[in-house]
Amino acid sequence: MELINWLQRLRETRRSRSNRRDVSRKLYQQIVTQARQPSFYSVAKVSDSVDGRFELIVLHLFILLRCFRHDPITASISQGLVNAMTEDMDRALRELGVGDLKIGRKVRTMVGIMHVRLSSYEVALEGEDEMLSKVLSDSFCSERVTAFDTDVELMKIYVRRAIEGISRLPCRDLIQGDIVFPQLIKNTNRGCSRGDD
Repeated sequence: MELINWLQRLRETRRSRSNRRDVSRKLYQQIVTQARQPSFYSVAKVSDSVDGRFELIVLHLFILLRCFRHDPITASISQGLVNAMTEDMDRALRELGVGDLKIGRKVRTMVGIMHVRLSSYEVALEGEDEMLSKVLSDSFCSERVTAFDTDVELMKIYVRRAIEGISRLPCRDLIQGDIVFPQLIKNTNRGCSRGDD
C-alpha cells in the first residue's frame, strides 16, 4: 500500500510539474506576442531590431514576475517563465546561425543581461518615477539598441498600467495562462534626450 501511495504521489508531482511547464510556455508565448505589437515600434519608437525586441521581451517577463511574486501558486510558475525564455534564446541564436561552440557563451551573456534588467526594474519600481525612467532609458535608449528616440514616458506609463491590471486578474486566470496586456496609449512627450535636444 505504501508503495502504491508513493507511486501515486510521484505521478501527481510529475503531472503538476508538467502542467506548470505548459502554463509557463503558454505565458511566454503571450509575452513574445505582446512584444511584437507594432505600436511599440511605431508609437513608442522602440528599435525594431534583435536587441530592441529582446529588451521588450525582458520587460514583459519582468511585468509577469512582478505580478506573480505574492501568490505561492503563481510564484511556482516564475522559474518556468525564466527557463522558457532561456530556451527561446538558445533556439533563436541557432536559427541565426550561431555555432555550437559559441552558443553557450552567447546565451550566458544574454541571461546575464536579462537578470541585470530584472533586478534594475525591481529596484526602480520601489523608488520614484525618475528611477523607472532612468532604467527604461538605459534599456531602450542605449547605443546597443540604437533607439535614441524611444518614448520613455510612454513606456513608463505602460509598465505601471500593465502591472496594475494583471495584478487584479484572478489567480485561476493566471495559472491557465490567460493574460491581458494593456494597449499602448500614445503620449506627446518624448522620453529620451541626447545632447542638447
